[in-house]
Amino acid sequence: MQLDVVFKEMQSSDAVQNRIEEKAKKIENFIAEDENVRVVVHADFKGHRHMAEISWHDNRIGKDFYAKAEGHDLYTQVDEVFDKISKQVHKLHDKLVNSKRRMEAPKKIPVGG
Repeated sequence: MQLDVVFKEMQSSDAVQNRIEEKAKKIENFIAEDENVRVVVHADFKGHRHMAEISWHDNRIGKDFYAKAEGHDLYTQVDEVFDKISKQVHKLHDKLVNSKRRMEAPKKIPVGG
């Protein structure tokens, strides 16, 4: 996984960068090494509202993932956006695993015909 972190209208911060990298580790098992994950953090002109968003395209299944969160605390927004994207990833993963199991399940043969 290649992680791009973009700071808009605010100074970059090692603490925020570390928080994003820490959260990204929780979903990196679901992301191919060659896929690019983009995280954008943004503050309004007075610094009272913060926004975090994450996006990437899963090349294996051809699906785009996107999540966005806004609020007063940047760290909370980073946590929230990664929670949202994690739910999307796990939901899709479970769906793919369940459909694969259904395809592999043996068909029931009626007894006593």
